[in-house]
Amino acid sequence: MKKKTFVNLINAITDQMVKEDEIADKLGIIMDGSFIIDITADIVETILESLEVEMNDPCIDDPNGSIIGWWLYDAPDAGKSKDSAWVELKSGKRIPLESPEQLYDYLTGDE
Repeated sequence: MKKKTFVNLINAITDQMVKEDEIADKLGIIMDGSFIIDITADIVETILESLEVEMNDPCIDDPNGSIIGWWLYDAPDAGKSKDSAWVELKSGKRIPLESPEQLYDYLTGDE
């Protein structure tokens, strides 16, 4: 997969998550409650699974999830938190994963 394609897909997912969070926040104001908008969950999950396969994600079968899934959902703010957006190699070297481009480079071994 080309880097530009990967980055476009990752950015589309993160942009959609932001939009859905904004809608949920606005609904919470007028409807007195907390909402989770999950309109695109199925398509996002399909894209994520396809990215994991295409990028040969090294943790695709890990019970804790894939590297791409971790980056999207568990790494604070999809890589924006520089304190936690990295992976550590067995050698002790830390690889920053602060952008979709860096994530791509890590997954392709170009870090």
